[in-house]
Amino acid sequence: MLSVRDIPGLCLSMRVKLLHRAVDQVYEAQLRPLGLGPSQLTLLVAIEGAGTRTAAELSRRLLMEKSTLSRTLERMRRAGWMAESGGPDLRLSPAGVAKLEEALPAWQRAQEQAEALLGEDFPAPLADAVQRIQRRRASH
Repeated sequence: MLSVRDIPGLCLSMRVKLLHRAVDQVYEAQLRPLGLGPSQLTLLVAIEGAGTRTAAELSRRLLMEKSTLSRTLERMRRAGWMAESGGPDLRLSPAGVAKLEEALPAWQRAQEQAEALLGEDFPAPLADAVQRIQRRRASH
């Protein structure tokens, strides 16, 4: 029978969570002065890049819990960053597009800081892992 003593120092799940927290802190520090969080920036980019997309599609694509996505989208609506479409399609308002454009320099600084933190060789294997996950999820 497996016991706690048999588990090595940090399991894969914990290492990924620590990695996420460390990188998220870099982005939060750059985006906070703009009144924006990393999740909101991710959604601004995903919505603008796709043109229009439903919440269900975004949830699947970004592997986000529907409740988390709904809460974040509601905050973005209250901030005036979402256009009222009257249907299921999500679109940014002019204020949302402006917020995204305002955030790009901060995002670039965060990218550079995160890459420096992780090392220059890290982004490529990470991108490969994400693509593998997306392909496997799409095939199921």
